[in-house]
Amino acid sequence: MKLLAVDTTTDACSAALYVDGATSVRYEREPRRHTELLLPMIDQLLAEANIPLNQLDAIAFCNGPGSFTGIRVVMGVVQGLAFALDLPVVPVSTLAVMAQGAYRQYKAQRVQVMVDARMGDVYFGAYELSAQQVMVPVVGDCLCKQGMQPVLEGEWVRVGSGWAEETGDTYPHWLPHAEDLLVLALAQFKQSGGRNISEVVPVYLRDEVAWGKVGG
Repeated sequence: MKLLAVDTTTDACSAALYVDGATSVRYEREPRRHTELLLPMIDQLLAEANIPLNQLDAIAFCNGPGSFTGIRVVMGVVQGLAFALDLPVVPVSTLAVMAQGAYRQYKAQRVQVMVDARMGDVYFGAYELSAQQVMVPVVGDCLCKQGMQPVLEGEWVRVGSGWAEETGDTYPHWLPHAEDLLVLALAQFKQSGGRNISEVVPVYLRDEVAWGKVGG
């Protein structure tokens, strides 16, 4: 199995390559350089593994929610590669990837993710670790007003910029990482396979933003 994973939906830009059990990664926190960083990251990973693009089995990516510009960048890159190489894709929630990362980094098994969406809004989702060691949604990703997110009982680790004013087990600096995207994408691909890129839409959670603007 050869799977490429890429993400630019937040301030972080990352790429990871899985080849028959071995994983290599690239990660940079450079919000204004996603366009110039992502393709070189992909080239470096493939060159180091001596894998040409046409030998990939699929491409995984975060399709939101997140930065509008960041979503457009990753969708544009994945769309170009998938169409050119006739590859299936595996779209994964940005918030799910952040929750998976909280499990990897902090051993958190219940995670609330909240990301600043600006204009007084936040993106919110709650995830719990499954028996397969992957995060599954307890509360699906949604857009809500700051301070109006669902209130959940029990112990939770909280990650994402929307928790900047909170205390306790809270990590507002935490961003998605392609290493964690790989984990979720591999599980999804093994269970249900990939999808055609033409069937995938970005998840903005704001109706006024259209996919047709990508590349325009």
